[in-house]
Amino acid sequence: MYSVLVNEEEFLSLPDSLDRTELLDGEVIRAPSPTFRHQEFVVRIVFALREWTHAQARPVTVGQSPLDERFAPRRILQPDAFVILERVSIAHEGPRGRNTKTAASRTSPGTPLG
Repeated sequence: MYSVLVNEEEFLSLPDSLDRTELLDGEVIRAPSPTFRHQEFVVRIVFALREWTHAQARPVTVGQSPLDERFAPRRILQPDAFVILERVSIAHEGPRGRNTKTAASRTSPGTPLG
């Protein structure tokens, strides 16, 4: 854990990690590894969202963690599953900056499957 606040440039220059690492109002947050149950739930959500995209009139992109998504200045998160209401190039790298077209769904390890 970092004891000082960082800006986006500093955050993006951190070494790659297998841990979910997010920037929340300048604070670097590292989340614990998800449980198998959590990951199964995420897979179900992503599958359902990808099926939903086939019925959409406009292009949409479904993403899943770990991908950086910029929600606001100094707020780069890795949502479990998310929908972007436009086509994103498969070659795109780094956090997207067009947060106004992003809807996110976050689940936590304690979320029941139903």
